[in-house]
Amino acid sequence: MRHLNRAGTAGFTLIELMVTLAVLAIILAVAVPSFTSQIRNNRSMALGEEFVTALSVARSEAVKRSGIVSVCASNAAQTDCANDWANGWLVFIDRDPDGETGDTPTIDDQADILRIREPLEGEMSLEVNRGAAVEHVRFNSMGALARTDNVPVTAVARHEECVGDAARAIRVSIAGSINSQSTGC
Repeated sequence: MRHLNRAGTAGFTLIELMVTLAVLAIILAVAVPSFTSQIRNNRSMALGEEFVTALSVARSEAVKRSGIVSVCASNAAQTDCANDWANGWLVFIDRDPDGETGDTPTIDDQADILRIREPLEGEMSLEVNRGAAVEHVRFNSMGALARTDNVPVTAVARHEECVGDAARAIRVSIAGSINSQSTGC
């Protein structure tokens, strides 16, 4: 109900204002948790797609350069390979003459680094496996996995608190094709 105050302008009563604020509080109480969950799920899917992009870049660069290109878990300084994907990853030209082996690659020249992914936020995780946990994925000049054991690479990217099918399952076949699909959190 609008009333005229002494100046002759319309305004809201205190009761109308309190009812409006109560309705707004109820709407926010319902919407905010759902919105937070949606943000977590989107971050989970985005991390998976970022990793797919890094793998695709590595594969295409390996074919383009007719050599070995790798994606590896980065060290904390993001200058060499390490064993923790939480530090992010590096896409680089792998000049190791034995690049077809399973040894962890070493970056000798920083100019060989093609892409750097910053460290993951604390609640994000990336697990990369090839029968067991691995620190790198190598592609040869034909775009196939550089391998000695004929086992495809699988990875799961997720937010620790994602819900439903928001995690991303990534698979790199022996031939080098990269597939990504939703998977349970």
